[in-house]
Amino acid sequence: MNDNEEFVNTLEIRDDVKNFLKEAKYSEDMISLFLLGQLIGEVGKEQYNKGDNKKSILNKINFQGMDVNKLIRLFNDVYEKMKQYKVLSAETEKIYGISKELFDKNKSSWRLSFQENVFYILSGYSFTTYKAIISGKQKTIEEKEGENE
Repeated sequence: MNDNEEFVNTLEIRDDVKNFLKEAKYSEDMISLFLLGQLIGEVGKEQYNKGDNKKSILNKINFQGMDVNKLIRLFNDVYEKMKQYKVLSAETEKIYGISKELFDKNKSSWRLSFQENVFYILSGYSFTTYKAIISGKQKTIEEKEGENE
């Protein structure tokens, strides 16, 4: 077992997420942003199911790239949206805590580029969104269109 696998095994997150992070060989800073992206996915799922088809939480991401200061703002914005959309639970609070702890631990020596920051956030976002769609917890576009007829 390598260092990455040992570290990921210590995290209190779901096994499917652990397996992905081990396979992808994500570092602590990458994991921090991946987990933040998962939370953005959770908020986005709630927004979508409440009729916000564009998932306005995604407006908080600068797709051209984000520096550490913008990431700090994003952490704050995501937590606020988690409260607003009632996504706060023991599980999401735990994910937020792990993500924030890893970010704080590594922010003074941050190695990811502005574009990589966005990439790893979107990695977590897409992981969560995909899981929601295949489990039926997010309505598909076809289902929403059927409701509007």
